[in-house]
Amino acid sequence: MKFRDSCGVGFIADVEGKSSFKVIEKALEAVSNLTHRGATLSDGRTGDGSGILFQLPHHFFLKEAKRIREDFEAERVVVGTFFLSGDVDRALNVIDEECRSSFGDCVLREVPVNRKECGEIARRVLPEIYQVIAPSTLDLPQVYLLRRKLERKLREISPENYVVSLSDTLVVYKGMLLAPDLKKFYLDLQEESLESSFVLFHQRYSTNTNPKWSLAQPLRLIAHNGEINTITANRNFMKVLEPILESPTFGKRIKEVLPLVEGGESDSASLDKVFELMVVAGIDPVVAINVLIPPAWELLEGISEDVKAFFQYASFLMKPWDGPAAVVFTDGRVVGGKLDRNGLRPARYIITESGEVIFGSEVGMTDVTFGEVLESGRLMPGETLLVDPQEKKVEKGREILERIASEFSLEREVRRKLYRLKKLKKVEPKPSEDMVKKLVSFCYSREELEEVVEYMAEMGKEPVFSMGDDTPIPNLLDRPYLLFRHFKQRFAQVTNPPIDPIREKAVMSLSLRLGAKVNFLELPRELPRRIEVDSPLLTPSELEEIKSAGFLKVRTFPMEFKSSLREGIDELFLKVEKAIEEEGVERLSKPASSLVSTGSRILFPLVVLLGVYVFIHGHLTPGGGFQGGAIIATGFLLMLMTYKRFNTNHNVMVWLESIAGLAFVGIGLFGLFKYGSFLQNVGWTGNLNDLVSGGLIPLIYIFIGIKVATELTNVLDILLKIKPRQKN
Repeated sequence: MKFRDSCGVGFIADVEGKSSFKVIEKALEAVSNLTHRGATLSDGRTGDGSGILFQLPHHFFLKEAKRIREDFEAERVVVGTFFLSGDVDRALNVIDEECRSSFGDCVLREVPVNRKECGEIARRVLPEIYQVIAPSTLDLPQVYLLRRKLERKLREISPENYVVSLSDTLVVYKGMLLAPDLKKFYLDLQEESLESSFVLFHQRYSTNTNPKWSLAQPLRLIAHNGEINTITANRNFMKVLEPILESPTFGKRIKEVLPLVEGGESDSASLDKVFELMVVAGIDPVVAINVLIPPAWELLEGISEDVKAFFQYASFLMKPWDGPAAVVFTDGRVVGGKLDRNGLRPARYIITESGEVIFGSEVGMTDVTFGEVLESGRLMPGETLLVDPQEKKVEKGREILERIASEFSLEREVRRKLYRLKKLKKVEPKPSEDMVKKLVSFCYSREELEEVVEYMAEMGKEPVFSMGDDTPIPNLLDRPYLLFRHFKQRFAQVTNPPIDPIREKAVMSLSLRLGAKVNFLELPRELPRRIEVDSPLLTPSELEEIKSAGFLKVRTFPMEFKSSLREGIDELFLKVEKAIEEEGVERLSKPASSLVSTGSRILFPLVVLLGVYVFIHGHLTPGGGFQGGAIIATGFLLMLMTYKRFNTNHNVMVWLESIAGLAFVGIGLFGLFKYGSFLQNVGWTGNLNDLVSGGLIPLIYIFIGIKVATELTNVLDILLKIKPRQKN
């Protein structure tokens, strides 16, 4: 019990590569024994999600195809699994047409399920589950591109349509199920003719999304326990790299995989997409997973210079996808487990005398007697475990790192191309003659100077105060404040402790490399020169050294705006574009202003409608007045940032805010005087789950939503129009 944590993940593999139903059966047993790691909804039978991924049993699906249509012929097959909603017949026609066009032939199969073996909540949103079986006539990249095409076309029919898998090597069975119900729900999993030499399994527990059939794991190539806390930066990094992505595997068709990641998907889905693209492009899966989730190699003792050079090289290619995270992965040939460099997720393994590897979130997932255990242990932070059934071997930790490093031999290339600041010349900042005036203009108080700055100067670290933050939100402060006070660090949303590179040097680093971005789909390759800095906060001497680097084109741009914030940012972008053109540097992409403006016009009413829906239905589903009002304000922010001439009527907003506030107080006082309790809930109760069943609660939410929406919109509008004080 002491090894419990959110999500259960793992794999079972036969090192000898012997395929059998026994491996699948053991994986189903293992994931069932991880049920305590998942969430169960209020009906007691609907799970947050569980599933298994295993090697495609060609003989089974060929038999099924012939049962559906006797004249179906193939030696090997491709199988795709789909969750379909809305106009299912139209979706099936699209699948049939595209697969016939690509493979030459195909049959559609309704996956046999027992609907009674899932909870009532899962049954309400249960999609139609179909499979397509086709002759395996295409290579891996072509199958991958077809799946991406099907994803786009099916989403046009219904946004809920989802391609679970499409492959000639792997198949996935998953859903909003409790793990013990997987085998009962999917009748295929009771067929002993199913065989595989390894199986990935996952029991989902999510705290920041509602359960959906499509969100269950495993995904296409990975299953993931934890969360990617750097996901926003990772997705932004992918967007920046999209214009320069190239691969001989795809040629000009690389554009068909874009956009590679999307904001509305889970962090696991984004990681899976990038890992899958690297594998399809021909990169070894163990190399890909270590480029994406590197160990804290800077502090590893006893590793060779080649290993260090490989991870320095990897830092040129990719921004690390940092957890806490434990990941299992496969490409259909090998299977492995990976722990990120934070090491805050359990990852344990057992190797048996019979050549079975059991890897997962905890021990005891399957029955193994003590006498059968050949080796047992756990992954340390950043480590990888790899099982290669074809080569009949297991690799772990540094053995894998040394093999990768020897294959690439990058030490000379990194030494030639990575420039580290020498910090020989010190440029001391000139003390300001009007220091007090400067401190006032930057809103420093006497308390901050005495309690924070003085302590930092003496001790060389930040002061640690008590937990929590009782500081009023910026717009409620009774003294001037800077815009930056509105920004708060986003910490993990689950049980992960906030960590920083000062207190957690072993697993975190602020170092970064300045220079041109690199296409991560081509390994190895010649690298552009880069400058490595220890931190994005530069001293004057470091800035001067960077400016003097002859191989890097450097320009500085002032961040003091003489107009409003919005106009100042627009002006900054124009200056940067002009500098790029003057230096003859090719831009990755031009601003798509017409696309953004059109998208904003379309999204604005939908965002407002969503906000209204959230606070009207706040008594039935997670949400309420504050959440709905914040969503509506987000819609206005979108318009304010996109259109310079878009203005809100400040007086109308204040009037609506006041009316909503008075109405809220009025309802509260009515309950106090009539029933002796402020905000006493009375009125229409109706039937449970009906819209009109919450008494006065929906009305209260409506007034709160209006008040929050108007107040936040006014604050955002004012902030965007703030003009800095002119210098004397």
